[in-house]
Parts: sequence; C-alpha cells; structure tokens
Amino acid sequence: MRKILLYFIIATGLLSSNVLSANPLKVKENKQISPYTGYTRAHWLEITEQLIAGALNYVNPETGIFDLPKSTGAYLDLEDFRNENQARIMERIMVGVIIYTTATGKDEVPGYKGSITKPFIKAITRGTDPENEDYWGDPDPNDQIGVSFALGIYACPKRFWDPLTDKQKKNLVNFFRKQSFNTTYHNNHYFFHLFATSLIEKYGNGIESNREHHTHMINRLLGWYRGDGWFIDGNNRGFDYYNLWGFQLFNQMIYKYDPAWKEQFGNKIQDIASRFLKVVPYQYARSGGHIPWGRSLTYRFASNAAIGWTVINNNNTLSPGMARRILSGDLKYFWENGCMGENGLLNIGYWGKNQSLAETYIVPGDPYFAMHAYAAFYSRLITRSGRKRKSLCPLTSPEGRSLLTELNSLSM
Repeated sequence: MRKILLYFIIATGLLSSNVLSANPLKVKENKQISPYTGYTRAHWLEITEQLIAGALNYVNPETGIFDLPKSTGAYLDLEDFRNENQARIMERIMVGVIIYTTATGKDEVPGYKGSITKPFIKAITRGTDPENEDYWGDPDPNDQIGVSFALGIYACPKRFWDPLTDKQKKNLVNFFRKQSFNTTYHNNHYFFHLFATSLIEKYGNGIESNREHHTHMINRLLGWYRGDGWFIDGNNRGFDYYNLWGFQLFNQMIYKYDPAWKEQFGNKIQDIASRFLKVVPYQYARSGGHIPWGRSLTYRFASNAAIGWTVINNNNTLSPGMARRILSGDLKYFWENGCMGENGLLNIGYWGKNQSLAETYIVPGDPYFAMHAYAAFYSRLITRSGRKRKSLCPLTSPEGRSLLTELNSLSM
C-alpha cells in the first residue's frame, strides 16, 4: 500500500526535491502553548514577514510592478499571457500585505527597506489613471483584477483609501465600475466582479453599481450548492478546493462587507458554513497537510482561509482549538516542506517549485493566493495565549469579541 501511495505522489508530480525552507524560523516552537504544532502567533508573523519581504525584493518601488522569474520548460508554452497578468501578480501578493498591516498596524517588515504598502498604492493609482503612462486601459473580457484593491479599502481604509487624492479615488471607483459590468466566466469568477459593489455605491457619487445583476449571480452561485457544505463550480461539476478558496471564502467576505447581501443571503451562508465546518477536519492528515486533489493546488494553505473568516463573522462552529490546530498544522506542513524557495518566493508547485503542477491559467504570482489564509490574524485565532494586541483597523465584529477570552486560552 505504501509503494502504491509513493508511486501516486511521484506520478502526480506534487512534491519537489526542494523540501527545506530557504530561511529557518528564528522563533522556537512552544509546545506548552501549542502542544500539537508548537506554532504561536510569533511563527505566523515571521512566516508572513519572510513571504512579504521575499516577494517585495522583486518589485519596482516606483511602479509597484513585480518582475518575478520567468517560467521555464513545458509550462512556458502553455502560460496565459493576457494583459491582466502583471496586475494580477501584484494583486495576489497584496493580499498578504493587507492582512499583515491591518492585523499588526505595521507598514514594514524585516528584510525589506521601506513601506510595504506604498508599492501597491503606486501600482493601483498609476494603473487606473488614464493620463499615466502605466495605465492598464479598459479591462479585457473575463479580467479578474480588483478584489484585493477592494479588500484593502474595506479592511483598512486608513492605509488603502484615505491617502489617495480625490482624483485617484475617482479613477479607482471607475475601475471597479468597469469590472462590475465586465463579462466573466460562469463559475466562481462572479465573486471577482461583485465584491466591490458596496464601494461603488458608497464612493461613486451615484454611478450604477450593477447590484441587481450581481444579486442574480449570487443566487446562481448559491444554486450550485450540493449539500454538506460543498459547491460545484459552475460547468465544472466536480468537487475540489474551489469549494474552500472560492465559495466558502468569498461567501464569508460578502457576509462581512455587504450589509444588503448579508440581510438577503446571510442565513443561508451561515447554514452552509456550519455544514462545511463539520466535514472540513476530515480533509487534513495528522501531518497537518490537506488531501491534494483538484485545480490550483499551488494555492496551498489558502484552503484554510474560510475558517478565519467564519470566526470574524461569528459563524464558526468548530471548537477554537480545532480551528487553530487545522490552521497552524497546514501552514507548518507547507513551510517545513519548502513552500518558500531559495529565491525567497512562493513558486508554482505544491511543496517546493514544480511547474508541472500548473494549469494554463496560473501565473507566477498566483501562489500568493495562499496569503488569504492569514485572515486568521483578523479573527485572533492565532495569538499568544492570554495576550491582547492592538490593531490599526480591528475587524472582529462586536459579537465576535466575546470569543476572545476563550480563544486566547486555548492551545493548538
């Protein structure tokens, strides 16, 4: 049986010979606080800081555009070179920066000199300005850019909205409007186009947000629910991790940031989430790793993202200890098996770099979708036992604050 399993792993090309992280962690494991994983909030912070610094070493600080190593081998012939790709690389990396700055109040990390938010603000303001030489132009059909820009404004406007000039704000809202009316694939991509609806209505001075259409799309998305917390992804009638890092993640983000849709769909989202959380522990092995199957496996620990968001929204039905065990166990599994390469990047692959794992739609920045898992910082599931922290933009709901004493006293 072991030989069969080994042959399966080799045949699917999931693993890599690069099985050690480029930079060992300075923080020591604490089995008193976290008897299962030894991981504390300090481990999460150090890993996040290394991943942010590693990526920012490839950014042009004046344009905010990243120059990541080019793809090689067979994948180079398959790679999708649409115009959105450079912006998409930047946007995926931005997820980790949004979460880190919001959760800690910091705008710098060890290993990178300067503000970690400014490169992204420069990229967005230049790319959405028709008078700038770096203007992105109108989005191509099916372009998916914009979710991270919106998340930054929702989560921490002091960093990602207030510093913009009136002209820059108008340009960005106009970009959201274009994406709101853009065509999209008939699958989880609906979420990418509807997420900024509340921002358009709040800051757009009366311009149309396309809410009625997007409400129909949410109905369609929820219509793909098949029970026990599981969705099919449109025409793809199979079940894989898009249930986690597509549907469960974005359902919770909509629940958090759009009051109208929370009122309309909130009860159904809560019910689906509770059923999902009953089965999600069975996807993880004792090692902490999750069962690898389906598309976009290079997103790695993004599979955990929805758990932190359910706590933020007071929708979590897992015990806090189980939630923290899953979150830290999966992060540790990938970190200790080389998800960060010697080049300081999250490369396309599963453990380490392995471009044979990439579908044609994957671009070099896509592995940073994994940074969505750091929503656990928002929820304070990952924190030192008994210690309070201050945040620049705290996100926990009033109801969720009642969980803090219990959360802080539990171990992983």
